[in-house]
Amino acid sequence: MSITAARREDIGRLETSINDAITWMEDKSTELQAMVDLVSSISRERREQMSRSASSSTRKNKMGETVSIDDTIQKYERMITELRTAIGNKRREADRLKNEKRDLEKYEDGI
Repeated sequence: MSITAARREDIGRLETSINDAITWMEDKSTELQAMVDLVSSISRERREQMSRSASSSTRKNKMGETVSIDDTIQKYERMITELRTAIGNKRREADRLKNEKRDLEKYEDGI
């Protein structure tokens, strides 16, 4: 097997791995966005009531500190942004690999 053919196979495996990672990140982003949308659809008053109730229960059961619902929403929104950035990076990497693979094929055709 030639070096270029071996590299094309490597690129194929990398493309599969990248596509799997993109799919996972898109699924996770969609899941987080659904949670944010659901919680955001609840009135602020109701969210504060839920947060107070959870805080009270947590203190009562000595389970440590609680995080407010709004803080959790902000955390999820940051995670969504990070996932979208990572997806963009992976797509650029996949495009670079496709170009490299195409160049290798052209090179082999020219030999």
